[in-house]
Amino acid sequence: IKPLLRKYERARKGESLALLSLMQGFHRLFCAESACIQSLRNSGLNLTNHSTFLKSFLMRRAMGI
Repeated sequence: IKPLLRKYERARKGESLALLSLMQGFHRLFCAESACIQSLRNSGLNLTNHSTFLKSFLMRRAMGI
């Protein structure tokens, strides 16, 4: 089973690193004190929240589908 898990781990590594980078970006956005950045962040989150396609796309990417 270990070789199978290693193969899966290698296949997912790129996606995992991309997701990690995205999460670090979110962290920076939420730590920002600039009113302009906060406004842009909130607008982007509202857009994502109202877009079924975008939410589904992001969830599938996070799950590796």
